[in-house]
Amino acid sequence: MDESPHVTFKRLCFPFYGGECKLSDQLGSEPAKGYFDEKDPDPWTIPILDRSGKPLRPTRHSSARDKYDKNKRHFYSITKMVWWHPSDDPEYIYMLQEMDYKEQIQFRLCYYTLSYKGLWHWGQFAPILSKREYEALHAYAIEKGLFTL
Repeated sequence: MDESPHVTFKRLCFPFYGGECKLSDQLGSEPAKGYFDEKDPDPWTIPILDRSGKPLRPTRHSSARDKYDKNKRHFYSITKMVWWHPSDDPEYIYMLQEMDYKEQIQFRLCYYTLSYKGLWHWGQFAPILSKREYEALHAYAIEKGLFTL
């Protein structure tokens, strides 16, 4: 299993799938968090395992359709990312990503969630975070250099 230089792997328990463990036993009271930048090798691996035992490996390079011309695609790369996995909400991993999109630096707040099968799935809607969760994610992003003035 791959190891990230920034964090250690943790296996989640799934009581809704018949698991017999407490989340606090596995994650403790502190959230798991980490960061990646362009110096980290591919694939970026978030060491929170899903039900099948696989870690999350977010895509670094992708494309988006043009909103006016559906046949045209815009390609982008994620250059830096911080992620945060709250200990009190184990079904989500929130991310703040710095991306090179349309030849300019832009930021995206996104998340992955566990599917009904217990596998990591891209959150296709706008994330909803508590004030505490957002402040923690934002402070960690500043600490890791995502926002520079």
